Amino acid sequence: MLNIEFEPEKAALERITKAIGGVAYKAPTILKDASNATGKYAMSRIFREIEKRYDYDDQAIRIKKAIKRKSATYANPRTIIQASSTMNKLLNFHVSPRMVAITGARPDVYKAHVLKGNGDKLVIKDGFKGFIVRFQNGHEELVARSSKERYPVKTLFAPSETHMARHGFENSEEKIEKKLEENLQKFTRKFIESRG
Repeated sequence: MLNIEFEPEKAALERITKAIGGVAYKAPTILKDASNATGKYAMSRIFREIEKRYDYDDQAIRIKKAIKRKSATYANPRTIIQASSTMNKLLNFHVSPRMVAITGARPDVYKAHVLKGNGDKLVIKDGFKGFIVRFQNGHEELVARSSKERYPVKTLFAPSETHMARHGFENSEEKIEKKLEENLQKFTRKFIESRG
């Protein structure tokens, strides 16, 4: 879970109250509005960073479904960005070739990468080559054997949406903090101007 909060709430409310001439009951509204505007900005930054960094199948990995924002309210003037997900399957990222390993037409090797700009690497887990298999229900997975026996095979995994969102947030943190300060000033100024 990501929680955008760069200044303790009490300190922010005191600072806003002082800036608007002591009208304390309006400070939570200003902080709420600034938090929500910053939260929307943070979401777009996080999505942009994820798009820039990861090479994934957007039909299989639904970033915008996994990462949600809870709006700030008067009573709780902080916005919360939550990412909730399990590990993704490596097959949901760039894998080449994307064909099922069938005897006779089986590719010699499978290669994959998760990050954009990285070259493909051989898919090997614990010394065993990875391969794509189709199960009886039609579902396909990139797997590797866990021993020299034919079964069991293990699905190969890659980063979760939560991990991807955390990276996106960490890469955007400075810009988000700056945007929060800009929004605090903007909404404070807007209130002062509305009072004439």
